[in-house]
Amino acid sequence: MKLSSTYYDVLLRRDPIMVDFVRKDIDGLEEGSGPFGSSDDYSRYFEEYLADVVKRITEDMKLRLYSMGITDSIEAENYIRQFHSSSDFKNLLYSKHSDYLTLTNFELFGKKTFHVSSNLVEHLAQTNLEVDSELLRLPFDSCLFVFGAKTAINAFHAYEEGELFVDTNTPISVFAHSLPAEEGERKILFACWHANHKHSYSFVKRELLIRKGWNIDQTLKTDWDDIYSETGEPDVVTVNEVIFGKKGEDRIFYEKGLMFFRILINTILYLSSSQPDLIGKLSPHNDLNAKLSSLKSKAKIKKIKKQIAESSQLDYMEVGENLPPIVIDKSHTSNAPGKSINSTISGKRFIVRGHWRNQACGVNQSERKLTWIKPYYKGPEMAELVNKQYVIK
Repeated sequence: MKLSSTYYDVLLRRDPIMVDFVRKDIDGLEEGSGPFGSSDDYSRYFEEYLADVVKRITEDMKLRLYSMGITDSIEAENYIRQFHSSSDFKNLLYSKHSDYLTLTNFELFGKKTFHVSSNLVEHLAQTNLEVDSELLRLPFDSCLFVFGAKTAINAFHAYEEGELFVDTNTPISVFAHSLPAEEGERKILFACWHANHKHSYSFVKRELLIRKGWNIDQTLKTDWDDIYSETGEPDVVTVNEVIFGKKGEDRIFYEKGLMFFRILINTILYLSSSQPDLIGKLSPHNDLNAKLSSLKSKAKIKKIKKQIAESSQLDYMEVGENLPPIVIDKSHTSNAPGKSINSTISGKRFIVRGHWRNQACGVNQSERKLTWIKPYYKGPEMAELVNKQYVIK
């Protein structure tokens, strides 16, 4: 299975100027730097890049206004000034900063990428999160998780209201960065994109605080307004204010957005568990580009170019590829051992949720290992339900 084009591939193609500035910044960093929570912490070039963005947008607006018949320079400047003060323009600059930061951290830490299989997504969606938050550790300080399963994609859009088109052929790209926080605590920053080369459907950014004594549920419900009031930091414009238009909406991530973040956080826990299923895979781009250089047929060239555009240039780890669908436990049927003839047996199938066990191991049981107890269906098989005889009275 090939890895579809990710948001990283989209950025390389959509904004090569940004890529050039990011790589100049990386070249100037000392070994062991990062990850970073803001371009202010490291960048020599972001402001220069941003000025270039504003210049290109302004020139494009002037051309558009001219084509609309607005030739008076003062009138054109008024239109441009209004746009520069609009929320759309502010959101654009905010997204540029997020992209710049994401690209820097991801490239700085070797572009570590994990594609999560559809079967594993189904398992993790049905696994509880009842563990200490300190167990939540990224496999690398900056990495990318890619979700192509329909369950994950639909869960990602659950916070959006009204009927909308959801492109289930485009995967969700989640860039995750581990950052230090106050008083020795740490936080994990997620930048989540649903986008391809033609469309950007949705962007969500979320920071989770990892605090000693907290469980995952408390971490999921991180309320940054409360955190900032504890530390005495000045009020700041939060991600939610930019995206959703108001503060105090952190709960959207653990109410409507709970399923997606359950899958995401369980993925991280799975990777740190005792026996994760991981298979290293190479991008097909090298082979495809080599094949492309030897072709003469226009039809074949077009076909190969399409394959290149639809696949990622990233090498990656396939996660959970060998995991079967959620299994059926037949012990709940009428002939299960230990069941008396007169016992009442349910005719319904139901799911027993998975969970995590921080299991003691090693010398004198002094060490711990995170073990995943998989979810499973309990009850009769579908054939037993369909073929069950009913007596009409």
